[in-house]
Amino acid sequence: MKTNFIAEGAEAKIFFSKIFGKKYILKKRIPKLYRAKELDKSILSRRIKSEVRNLSLAKNAKVNCPFVYYSDNYNILMEYIPYIEAKSIVKSNPTILKNIANDVFKLHRNNIIHGDLTLCNILFDPHRKIPYFIDFGLSFVSTKLEDKATDLEVLREITVADFGLKYWAVFEKEYQKESPEVIKYMEKIQKRKKYL
Repeated sequence: MKTNFIAEGAEAKIFFSKIFGKKYILKKRIPKLYRAKELDKSILSRRIKSEVRNLSLAKNAKVNCPFVYYSDNYNILMEYIPYIEAKSIVKSNPTILKNIANDVFKLHRNNIIHGDLTLCNILFDPHRKIPYFIDFGLSFVSTKLEDKATDLEVLREITVADFGLKYWAVFEKEYQKESPEVIKYMEKIQKRKKYL
């Protein structure tokens, strides 16, 4: 298997891989040397299993995300998605935020919290207008309004910082059609943060 390094985060390294001419993404969880070896293996294994499970749940919820071909205690080999970051085309095509809002709602309706919801973690097929969600490394399952609203608040802060309130308004208006209670709770979180 031929691999090329793409990126590194706090938890994992990402590689582009080719096997018999077919493209894949290989995500390697990084062992933490400050932890006891067995404890580290247990934590990494649990996080890999959680990420794989939540990718599967997202697919069942009809949200586009990478297909997982193989996983073990440290690695996930998954589908290569050949599209561009949503962040790079939002300015020229803000209506894609409606499509993204509909899919974020599908995740939340199925109690899937992405955990790192940014426009860099959403790829977009510009021809079919379809978003693909990636990097479920911090994802978890929760029925709590607070967790869903916090997921949105992360996306709101980054979207407003990068593009301004009018772009966020496109997303919010669409999401609110399906789940006004989560938007309301997100506003509560914003107020709470003002007094911290």
